Amino acid sequence: MMKQLTIDTIELYKLSIPLKQPFITSLGADEAANNLIVKITTREGIIGFGECSPYMPINGESQETCYIVGQYFAKALLGKNALDIASCIQLMDKIIYKNTAVKSAFDIALYDIAAQAAGQPLFAFLGGKNDK
Repeated sequence: MMKQLTIDTIELYKLSIPLKQPFITSLGADEAANNLIVKITTREGIIGFGECSPYMPINGESQETCYIVGQYFAKALLGKNALDIASCIQLMDKIIYKNTAVKSAFDIALYDIAAQAAGQPLFAFLGGKNDK
C-alpha cells in the first residue's frame, strides 16, 4: 500500500523577475521573466514548491493563463495523495489539454514533497548525483 500524504492547501504566486538584460527573440524583447510559483502543503506538514516560466511565443502559455488553469488544478487536487504523482498528473490532463508549463510547476512541487518524504534531496530522489 502506498503511503498517504494528503494535499491540504495549494497556493499560487505570480512572480515577475527583472532580467539583467532584455531577452531578445525575433518576436521582440522582454524585460522580465513572468513566472508562477506553486506551493503545495500536505496535512502532514510537508511543503513542496514548483515553478514554471511560461512564454507565450514558445509554449502558448502566459503567467495569467497558468494562474487561471492552476486554480482549477488546485481545487481538483485538494484531498488527493501527493505521493501518487501519476494520478495527480492524470487528473490535470483530464481537466485541460496541454498547458504543460503550469502542469510542470505542480509536477515538481509533488516531486519535492515525495523527495522530502523519502528523506532525500530532490536531485538524489530523481537519480542525480552531487560529485563536485
